[in-house]
Amino acid sequence: MGDALRKMAFTFNRYGCSRSPEYASELKRENSCSRYIDAHLENYARLIVVRIDLRLRIDPDKVNFLSDLFIDMARFWRRLRRDLRESEKIPKPEGFIGKLEHGHYRGYHFHVMLFFDGSKHQKDVILARMIGEHWKNEVTEGRGDYHNCNATDPAKYKYYGIGRVEHWDIEKIENLKFAACYLAKTDYSLNSLNISANRTFFRGTIPKKKERRGRKRKCNPVF
Repeated sequence: MGDALRKMAFTFNRYGCSRSPEYASELKRENSCSRYIDAHLENYARLIVVRIDLRLRIDPDKVNFLSDLFIDMARFWRRLRRDLRESEKIPKPEGFIGKLEHGHYRGYHFHVMLFFDGSKHQKDVILARMIGEHWKNEVTEGRGDYHNCNATDPAKYKYYGIGRVEHWDIEKIENLKFAACYLAKTDYSLNSLNISANRTFFRGTIPKKKERRGRKRKCNPVF
């Protein structure tokens, strides 16, 4: 069992043993992320996974109006999701996982993971940049900013699960699921702001299993 899988098992067992409603919800979201990833790997032999952080540049005159900032972020998030489905300006992903968080310095921000068909797309850094620039310039009309996680040196990650993910690469898939589990964690800062009744975790619909045609998938190459 890989390090990432052991860490996930520890997390699942710890939360599974807890009676806290927050932990129970967190475990449910983690399992949902895992099933969502498995469903995409059933349909696509190769995924290109993009991870970006989306935020707003905080206006000093508005920083104390947290409810207004939340409304803005919710509106921009709806616009981005619509554009990912309908816009011809940006590539369309096959699926997504998103999480709204709040930080003292960055304010409200989204952590987003996007899944692209690896038979149609290859350049993960460019894909992330295109989505980030669309958020910055089109969705928020210059009020936003972003961080392209795919442009970060993979050596800086202990468990690197983004970029190119092959259906046979068990370790990379474990790392991907571990990264997705971060998006499922409870943000107690949001709870303290009394917006816990609002939805802060988002995931696309689990895709239906596609009928496979042609040659069978190749197994893990032997070196």
